[in-house]
Amino acid sequence: MKAFNVTFEMVTEESAQDGEAAESGFISENVSLSCAVANVKSTFTSTCGGGSADYGDSWITVNNGMDYITGEYESRSLHRPAKCTNASWGRICRIVCN
Repeated sequence: MKAFNVTFEMVTEESAQDGEAAESGFISENVSLSCAVANVKSTFTSTCGGGSADYGDSWITVNNGMDYITGEYESRSLHRPAKCTNASWGRICRIVCN
C-alpha cells in the first residue's frame, strides 16, 4: 500500500519567536510504509541534541534536538492513511517510536 505521507517542520530561534516554522512541507507523498519509516527516522539520531518521538491517532512526530551548527530544530511526521486499522497503526507507532 503506497498511501503514507511524511512532512517536516524546521524551526529557528527567529521563527519560534513569531510562533511559526521557518520552513515546512512534504518529504514524501504516497509512498510505501518502509519508505515512510525510513524518511521519518532518517534524522532521528543525526543531530547532536538527540530526539524523541510522539504519536497520536493521526500522525507520528519525531522531534529532533537542535542542530548545533545551524541552530535549527527539525521534526518529521508520518501521517496515518485513511484505511489504516487501529491495530496496524499501533504496530507502526511501535516501529517508529522504538
